Amino acid sequence: ERLTKYLPEGSKLNLDVKTTYFSQRDNYTMSHRTCCSSSNAMYLDWLLRVTGKPGLNGDDGYLQKVLANGDTIYHEVQTETLAEYGFSTKWMGDADLDFVEDLIDAGFPVVVNILHRGSTVAPRGGHIIMLIGRKSGYWIAHDPYGTLESDYTNTNGAYSRIKEQVFKIRWQGGYRILK
Repeated sequence: ERLTKYLPEGSKLNLDVKTTYFSQRDNYTMSHRTCCSSSNAMYLDWLLRVTGKPGLNGDDGYLQKVLANGDTIYHEVQTETLAEYGFSTKWMGDADLDFVEDLIDAGFPVVVNILHRGSTVAPRGGHIIMLIGRKSGYWIAHDPYGTLESDYTNTNGAYSRIKEQVFKIRWQGGYRILK
């Protein structure tokens, strides 16, 4: 329902649009710290295409706009940049996993924050990924740095898997929603 206000008059929502994967590793600058921008660019690309608009041509243009607004690591800078593309979003920190699951089950991708380093006993670090589905006890994600499951030795994070129990331990409770 929140997406319908972004549709051009007379058009219909197309939730069958597949998500696009962008790697942060090929970003034109600061590739080691642009996971937030790459994940939000993937989300924006989906929002644009699901509402019948042309998607992004990679994430570097989006990253340029982010950096013009501030630092890539700040959620409020991402919110401001997404608004420049016409989408009103909000970063939530309430750890409402049931709501995130509902969004995924309804076909929406969800940008989330995780602790991506260390063991599940003592996780650390900060990383942003985009969840795109769930299957057989795993979250399916587009991770812009690679795969958590491989400890990032596999650098292609498209359709990467994260065990649901591991995600619950590593998730920091934040996620982006459309207002």
